[in-house]
Amino acid sequence: MKYTAIHRLYLPILCFLMGTVAMFSQSQNIDWSAENYLVNINGTNVEIKSVLTKQGNTFTWHQDGYNTDSSTDFTVVTATGNWDVQNQLGELNYTLLQDEMPATLKVTGTAESIVVLLTIIHPDQSDDLYSFEVETLTNL
Repeated sequence: MKYTAIHRLYLPILCFLMGTVAMFSQSQNIDWSAENYLVNINGTNVEIKSVLTKQGNTFTWHQDGYNTDSSTDFTVVTATGNWDVQNQLGELNYTLLQDEMPATLKVTGTAESIVVLLTIIHPDQSDDLYSFEVETLTNL
């Protein structure tokens, strides 16, 4: 009788926790997109529309500016972190490659904002830092 009472009490809790862990884990690998109109490039604000998209194993940064319309694709090598889909809070970290150049992508969601930080790593010189404060977010 004790086993049945304990079983009835803890089984729903266990199922809830497993579902929550699955929700957080799956968010690393889901497809998403973000949009903004200002990017901070190495400390300088530049007005340019950017659409950041993660689909499968590809991350794309599409820029649509005054005289510029270009896209840069990266291959997603790894994805880690936790994300609360309902509240858009957490941190996701991606390791990327563009051709053979390494890069990282960090998505941070706080109560104040969602920021995406793209770092392109140059072995023999300073890294390039691109910071996007997200205005529109889809699927994350």
